[in-house]
Amino acid sequence: MRVLFLGTEEELSRSYLREESLVFPPVVLWDGYERAIDSADAVLAPAWRLILQYKPPWPLPVYACGTLEFMDDAFALGCTDYLVEPWLCAEMTARVRARACTLHLSCGLHFTPASAMLCGPCGSLRLSHTLLRLFRVLAANRGRTIRSNELATLAGIPSGSSRALAMAVCRLRVILARLCGPQGSDLILADGGGYMLAGE
Repeated sequence: MRVLFLGTEEELSRSYLREESLVFPPVVLWDGYERAIDSADAVLAPAWRLILQYKPPWPLPVYACGTLEFMDDAFALGCTDYLVEPWLCAEMTARVRARACTLHLSCGLHFTPASAMLCGPCGSLRLSHTLLRLFRVLAANRGRTIRSNELATLAGIPSGSSRALAMAVCRLRVILARLCGPQGSDLILADGGGYMLAGE
């Protein structure tokens, strides 16, 4: 499991309980996250950084950490979970691993990011690299519309290529219909120049 921390070494060292051994990947700042998305399961960031510097849509599930005073604002931004400082490494990894194993969606659909597998009542299928990145972004922002240009950038689709994005979304809808029946294609909604994965 790999978690990207969006902050400094000092912020990370202040955040968790120092008496516990913490095995953590190199610190990766937000500006360079694109190079590490494919090998990561989640993003962890100080809540104040998310609130002041970063806005959704997120490329991956985002976990915020900080004091209780920032919790409501972090969840309002769409964070997946919140770790109250000081947190334990075991607590963080357990929460991330639980979501990374299998994500349960509507229409009996299950998504396993680690294996790129989508499973539904009518079968299962491993997503291609491009469709995996696209679905991960949609799943990380479930219930929230992502503008087409932002979605294309986060999914690694050439910017300005609205046709390429539309074709990728179309392929994903066909897969969802195959796995879940006709209602599966309705899980991805087009809304005001963007796309959204339907919420629970």
